Amino acid sequence: MDKALPRTIACVTAVLGLALALAGPAAATPGVPAPEASADGTLVSRTGTAVTVTAAVGLSNTISVWQAGDTIRVRDTGDTVTALGGCRPVSANEAVCPGAGSLTELVVHAGDQADDVTSFLESLGVTLVGGAGDDSLYGGGANDTLEGDEGADFLSGGGGNDTLTGSSGRDRLFGGPGNDSIEGRGGGDLINAGAGNDVVSGGNGNDQVIAGTGNDFVDGGPGQDTLDAVDEVGGNDYVRGGDESDTCRADLGDSVTECP
Repeated sequence: MDKALPRTIACVTAVLGLALALAGPAAATPGVPAPEASADGTLVSRTGTAVTVTAAVGLSNTISVWQAGDTIRVRDTGDTVTALGGCRPVSANEAVCPGAGSLTELVVHAGDQADDVTSFLESLGVTLVGGAGDDSLYGGGANDTLEGDEGADFLSGGGGNDTLTGSSGRDRLFGGPGNDSIEGRGGGDLINAGAGNDVVSGGNGNDQVIAGTGNDFVDGGPGQDTLDAVDEVGGNDYVRGGDESDTCRADLGDSVTECP
C-alpha cells in the first residue's frame, strides 16, 4: 500500500491539473445571445467568417447543417428558410452559404418549442443553442458547444472536445469521444461522459454520472448523486460526491472524496 501511494498521488495531481485546465473556460457562464427572431421563418445569414441560423418563435424546428464542397447547407424541415447576407435559398426549406473553408463560426439558435438540431460538420465547430422547450442537440466531429437552455434536453457532443451545458430541467448529456467539459446544472440529470479525459459537474439535483474511460474529473455537486468512474483502470479518476449522501463507484487507486 505504501509503495502505491506516490503513484496514486501523482495520478490525482495529474487529473486535478487536467480539471483546472479544462474547467477554466467552461466555468464562464455560457449563453450565446440570440438575434431577434423574424416572422420570415428560419433566418440563415453570413457575416464575415460566421454563419448564424435563427429560428422563428412558435414552431418546433428540425434543423440540420452540413458541408457540400465549399458550401455550408442549412435545412429546416419544420419551417421555411430565408437566406440573407451572402447566403442564398435553394428551396423553401434549405439555404446554401458559400466559402465554407473560410468560416470560423457557425451558431444555431433553435428558439422556443421542442427543437431538433444536428450538425454533420467534421472540421468546423458549431454552437447549438436549444432555447426554451425540450430540445435534442447533436454535435458533429469537431469541437462543438451545445447549450440546452430551458427544458428537459438531450445533448450529444459527438466527436471532438465538446462543451455541453444543461439547465434546470432533467437533461441527458452524452459527451462521446474526446476531452469533454459537461455541466448538468439544475435538475436530476443523466450524464455519460464517454471516452476521453473529461471534466463533469452534475450541479444541483440528484444526478447520475457515468465517467467513461479516460482520466476523468467528476463532481456530483449538491443532491444525492450516483457517480460511476469504474473503467478497470485504477488511479486515473477523481470523484467528489458533494454535500449530501452520494453513491460513488471507482477503481482501486482512484481518488474518491465526500462519499460514504
